[in-house]
Amino acid sequence: LSQMDEEVRTLRARLFFLDPESGALTAESRSLQLYEGQTKAEVVLEALLQGPEDPNLTAVLPENTSVLSTRVEEGVCYVNFSKEFLENMPQSMQQQENVIYSVVKSLCSISDIQAVQISVEGTSAGYYGGVDISVPLS
Repeated sequence: LSQMDEEVRTLRARLFFLDPESGALTAESRSLQLYEGQTKAEVVLEALLQGPEDPNLTAVLPENTSVLSTRVEEGVCYVNFSKEFLENMPQSMQQQENVIYSVVKSLCSISDIQAVQISVEGTSAGYYGGVDISVPLS
């Protein structure tokens, strides 16, 4: 390994969390540490799962959800979530949309990602509540 490979890089990203007061997804600008072997998408999703730094915002991803894999091909980020993503889905359609668009908007804030394709345990979930996730979203 060269010394260059071991360096930590910084990734600027906009993570989207819920502002409970307005009910809207709100961007939180963050500098994320990108370590050797990590992809930009993994780092962004990890930060989303950890939640916001701003105490006035709340995380929207379902409890105990984990990211099984990510890959980016031709501008589309393919994200594979654990089964908890579906099992712990929020009840209201607005909350379901917030979950999906928190992921999509956060990942699309990275320059080389234009759309996001979500799967669960390696298969297309079709719909996430009222949101069609069988196609890439942007």
